[in-house]
Amino acid sequence: MYKDVRTMVAIDLDNATTTQVRLLANQILAEANRESLPVLPDGIQERLNGAADDLRAFLRAELEHAWSTALRVAVAQTLTNAGPNVQAAANKVLDAPSVDA
Repeated sequence: MYKDVRTMVAIDLDNATTTQVRLLANQILAEANRESLPVLPDGIQERLNGAADDLRAFLRAELEHAWSTALRVAVAQTLTNAGPNVQAAANKVLDAPSVDA
């Protein structure tokens, strides 16, 4: 089960200090790396290497999409050499419009 990174954003990104925003981004990056998620770690790291405003904007507006994409890629990767039950479950999740599936 992957951790819901949306719940990790428990600070007001508009009023948080740059240090708080960078700490949050690093915590999410560590979780994404721990879970071996594709896509998300690179997106976060790119923003951590850039301007603080870009990092805030990413966390505010792009994090959920990047996380959703990473989860979908991870689910698709399970299809390789999967049995029929796993394939059916993975396809059901991939067909669902919501990341919560």
